[in-house]
Amino acid sequence: MRLAHPLPDQVTRWLLLMQFVGLGVVLIISAGTPDAWDEFGTSIAFVITGAALLAHWRGYKMVRYAVPLSLALLTSTFTPEPFVTQYAPLTLLLPLIAAQTLGGAPWVLACGLIQLAILLLRAGGQGIYAQPVTLLIYGLCVAGLMLHRLTTDSAQRATLERQGELERADQAQREAEQRFAHVFQASPVGIVLTRPDDGGFIEVNDAFLAITGYARDEVIGRSSLELNLWPSASRRTEIMGQLLNGQPIHNLDLPTPNKSGEVLDLLVSMSLVDLGPARCLLTMLQDVTERRKLEAQLIQAQKLESVGRLAGGIAHDFNNVLAVISGYAEL
Repeated sequence: MRLAHPLPDQVTRWLLLMQFVGLGVVLIISAGTPDAWDEFGTSIAFVITGAALLAHWRGYKMVRYAVPLSLALLTSTFTPEPFVTQYAPLTLLLPLIAAQTLGGAPWVLACGLIQLAILLLRAGGQGIYAQPVTLLIYGLCVAGLMLHRLTTDSAQRATLERQGELERADQAQREAEQRFAHVFQASPVGIVLTRPDDGGFIEVNDAFLAITGYARDEVIGRSSLELNLWPSASRRTEIMGQLLNGQPIHNLDLPTPNKSGEVLDLLVSMSLVDLGPARCLLTMLQDVTERRKLEAQLIQAQKLESVGRLAGGIAHDFNNVLAVISGYAEL
C-alpha cells in the first residue's frame, strides 16, 4: 500500500523557495569575495534550486527528493571550512532532517553517507569529522531519524489499512442496502417495516400500497392500529408477544380491511430484524382474496357435481325398479 506523504506538496515548494532565496542572498553578499570556489558553488546551487523549484511548480512531484540531496551536497561541498567547523550540528543535521521529512529512511541514510564522505574528503580524513566520537554521534543521529521515519510509516500504514477496511466495509454495506432496496421495491409481495413498540410505519413497498389502497404519505409515520389494519389491538399484542419470544410468524391467515373497508384475506409472515442500530418488524403479506374466492367456487362446483352424480345414480336405480315393476304388471 502506498503511503501518503506526511507533508503536502506546498511544504516542499516553500522549502525550495526558501532555499532559492537564501542562496540568492548568499550569492549577493559573497559577490566580489576572493574565494571564487565558494561563489561558484553557490551560483551552481542557486541555478539547480531554481530549476528544481520550477520543475516542482510544473507538477514534477519527485523533485521533493532533490531538497535533502541538494542540501547534503551544498553543505558538505561548498560551505566554507570555518562555518562548517563552528556550526557542525547545523551542517550535519539540516540535510538529514530534510531527508527524514521529505524522503524517507533510505534517503536519510543516503544523504548522511554522502555528506560525511565529502566532509571527510575535504578534511583529508582528519579533524572533527574523523574522530570516533563524532562518527558515533552522527551514526546515532542517522539511525534515530531513520527509526523515527520507519515508525511513522508503519503507524501510517496501519492507519491506512484500517481506513481501507472501514471504507470497504462501508462500501459493502451501501451495496447491501442498495440490493435490499431493489428487492424491497421490486417484490410482488407486500413488504412493510414498522416499529415493534407502536407499529409505526417506517417504510412500505409499492406492492403493499397496491394491496391496501393507501398512498405512501398516508401510512409513513402512522401506526397499523391507526389505519385499522389489525382485527383488534389484543390480536397484535398476542402476535408481538410470540415474536418477542423468538417465534417468527409464517403464513398466518389474517383478515385485514383495506382503505375502502373491504376485508382482504392476507397471508402474513413476520419477524424481528436488526437494520442498523434500530430493531424493526419486517412484515410480508400476500393477498389471497381472489384465490380463496376461486377455491370456494371450486368447492361449491365440486359439491354440485357430487349432488348431480348422486341424483343421477338414484334416478337410474329408480328407473330399474320401475322397469321391474312394469314387467311384473304386464305378466
